[in-house]
Amino acid sequence: MRYPAAHTLFTVVLSLLLSFYTNQSRASSCLSNVVTISGRVEGASEKDTLSIEFKKEFVYGSIGAEMQYSSCDNEGYFSFTFKIDHIAMVSLFINNGNSIIFYRYIEPGDRINCFITQSQNNYTVKYSGQGSTKFNCMAALEQKRTEINEKTYSKVPPGLFSNDSLLNALAAAFCQLDETADELFVVLQAYKNKISSEMMNVLTADIIGEAGRDKCFLIPYFLQKADTKQRMNIKRLFINRAYLKTGNLAGSAVYSDNYIEFLYRRCQQQLALKNEKGNSMNELYELLSKQYAGFIRDRVLTSYLLRGHAGTDNNEYQRCLQKAINTTTTALFKNYLVKQFERTSTGVPAFDFLLPGIDGKLVSLNELKGKIVFVDFWFTGCSACKELAKSLENIVIPNFNDSEVVFVSICLDKNKAQWLSSLKKGGYSSEKSINLFTDGSAFDHPLVKHYNIQGCPALLLIDKKSKIISVNPPREPIDLIKEINKALKL
Repeated sequence: MRYPAAHTLFTVVLSLLLSFYTNQSRASSCLSNVVTISGRVEGASEKDTLSIEFKKEFVYGSIGAEMQYSSCDNEGYFSFTFKIDHIAMVSLFINNGNSIIFYRYIEPGDRINCFITQSQNNYTVKYSGQGSTKFNCMAALEQKRTEINEKTYSKVPPGLFSNDSLLNALAAAFCQLDETADELFVVLQAYKNKISSEMMNVLTADIIGEAGRDKCFLIPYFLQKADTKQRMNIKRLFINRAYLKTGNLAGSAVYSDNYIEFLYRRCQQQLALKNEKGNSMNELYELLSKQYAGFIRDRVLTSYLLRGHAGTDNNEYQRCLQKAINTTTTALFKNYLVKQFERTSTGVPAFDFLLPGIDGKLVSLNELKGKIVFVDFWFTGCSACKELAKSLENIVIPNFNDSEVVFVSICLDKNKAQWLSSLKKGGYSSEKSINLFTDGSAFDHPLVKHYNIQGCPALLLIDKKSKIISVNPPREPIDLIKEINKALKL
């Protein structure tokens, strides 16, 4: 009888041990997903507040980002805690987001401690703790970029385009961007065995993407100055020096905004070099969907469709959204595409905002029923917003003085006094517009998030029944007038 009893005891003990280790493993796994960013701001007090923008859903811009806020204690200490399952991005701001201290990639299990000092308008941060090595790596890359900006670069290789100053200038700019990337790679390689291979992959994609993206940004400027022969040489230069072979960066490279933007921009410029008259949204969509695959393709397509597309026919936009919904296999991206389709399709109810005007009186979309409503979003300091406001005031609005059209101008400033000051100085809106304010919520306001607005000016055209006509109405005044007149006939 002793042996069965001993066996039973052994079984019970083994069961308890397994249960203990299983629970410990689960607890350890849970803790490994927790990230903390804490520290001290030298000279700060309880009146100082910090905010952190936490982005674990890499979609486009700040879509899907979460905000956390923390007041410093009387000695300047602060702390943030959140959970992640993969690489994420955090941006730390101080005092209502007016000053950014840093933006960094983080990984599950990081425990970052920051000692922050201020010199004039700049912040210096010393990092320590688990995961701090990659923070120091990113800081070293930033420092190198600053040094590079103060350098003189090598000139274009002699004889490349003989006496063609336009092409030589473009080639020289490409050389400068290549040299910058090479110097950044030297800094990154010093951390090769000190940070995770996944993080190395993301930071590598960042550098490749930054250089490629900036080359693509140069193409339109030079194209508008080029003759037919130069255009062909620009295309050759683009293929050889800008349409980079990115190597095996699939997977974690999807977390690099620079890399995804580069993949989008190089297809955009490929079409621009092919067709001087421009291309449809559908043509670019089809090229993007053919060029890439898997997780990378899903993010490139989603980031393309969730950005602004001023002047694009809303029906064409919806067709591209529907195709992306049908082909995207990543649940996260499919979910955003479905929401965008449901919220922006022609004929769906527009978001019924309720916002204060200059006199403090609340204005809702519902009370504007019976009129065509044109909405523009702006913020102080936005030069493109000023240009739009000027064309609206001088060209568009005078065409609808006594008609059934109302113009609503919504400011995304965080400070009410700044909004009122900008209105008083003029330039951002018209006295004939209904001027509204998001009460300091800015890009975090539910109305703005509903339409995934990431920049300004952003426009909406809404029919007499408060339903969407277009989330991409044209900015060009003549085209906009035609669009509004067309809406009046519906």
